[in-house]
Amino acid sequence: MDFRLAVLCEQVQFEPSGRMSLIGIFRQIRCGAFPYTHPKMALGCSILVAESDRYDQVDIWIDLVDPDGKHVARVLTYAAMLVGGMDDPSMFDFDVDLVNLTFDKPGDYQFSVFVLGVFVKAVDLKLSLAH
Repeated sequence: MDFRLAVLCEQVQFEPSGRMSLIGIFRQIRCGAFPYTHPKMALGCSILVAESDRYDQVDIWIDLVDPDGKHVARVLTYAAMLVGGMDDPSMFDFDVDLVNLTFDKPGDYQFSVFVLGVFVKAVDLKLSLAH
């Protein structure tokens, strides 16, 4: 599997055709105070899947790591790997909703994406105090 895209955003929508829309992409959050709880964000992902890697169902999890390298949270999801649409049968698009995550302090956080137990991508998020 080859990761093509991983972004944090406010919302991911899928059309009946399979097209994925990413709404409100961001890399940074400015907060009034810490600890800060973000009500809802999503991780939109797209991976290139070889024919030999096509499974009926896959486990996907996201580990959140704080600025000190400490594991903070894990979000686990299961997704049917319905590979591709009419335009590109080798792409697998998926999203993971991240609800009510709490960030204890400002700094650089990292979301590590695992598919079938294998680390595939890290997505960075910077949190800072609003001035």
